[in-house]
Amino acid sequence: MSDDTISKIEMLSGILKNNYNIYCICLKDREDRYKSACDEFKRIGILDQVIFHRPERHIKGGVYGSFESTLWCLNDSLKRDPNKLILTIEDDIYFGKGFIESMYNLFEYNLIFFENYNSWDTIRLGYWKGIFVEKIGKTPLYRGNCRAIHAIIWSPIFANKLLNNKQPIEQKGILDWYISKYSGRHYLLENSLCYQKPGLDSDIIWNIKATQLNFQNNPIIFQSRYQQRTQWAWKWIGQWLPMKIRGYVQMLFVMDLVELINMIDHWRCDYEFENKCMLPN
Repeated sequence: MSDDTISKIEMLSGILKNNYNIYCICLKDREDRYKSACDEFKRIGILDQVIFHRPERHIKGGVYGSFESTLWCLNDSLKRDPNKLILTIEDDIYFGKGFIESMYNLFEYNLIFFENYNSWDTIRLGYWKGIFVEKIGKTPLYRGNCRAIHAIIWSPIFANKLLNNKQPIEQKGILDWYISKYSGRHYLLENSLCYQKPGLDSDIIWNIKATQLNFQNNPIIFQSRYQQRTQWAWKWIGQWLPMKIRGYVQMLFVMDLVELINMIDHWRCDYEFENKCMLPN
């Protein structure tokens, strides 16, 4: 490891320590996932900063457990310091090549944006099925919407809104689907920095089983393929269209046909593209 990389690890660690509460959710009986996550955190120099939340399996299943565990992390962070940003990371995380350098550069040049958390709800360090709607200046950030919550920065204001929303989880469903439906203030990196590691199974059942099987075969390839679609759709179609329709048109090229049919069948989009959050203050 070069001296420059070591220096950037130390700088990145300092930025995260001063500005973020970092959480990782891992079931008590998943020592394989715990070890994998610890190895990844150690590799980027933040293991000592991570707060592990290790609940028992939820009696109602993984959807409930994931949602409630995330709310626990958000609530714990707000109690510790209501002004700190919140970084939640799933236990099957894999930090991609160049993560340290990319994060260092992102924070170094965009700290003002990150600190102005009145203007955004989440920032995705990794995602799939992303739709870019608006490029943010010369930064690698785009306002848009997406799936996946394996590495996500939460605005404390948005975290508080989620905690105050008393709608039952039965009605909310899968967490990343829920927040994509109720907010259009998500920001996506042009290139994902985080992926889900292959070989670590999950008990969460997706709405479309065929898509989940495709994902489980190789999560990194799955995510990379959708990111290529996202970038292609924005470059050749999205950026040239009027703001009101660019998100919806790009969905035709990013989403799978079975998911589009499901959306049409239920008369829903599941993605909010306007620059607003529909959860009450």
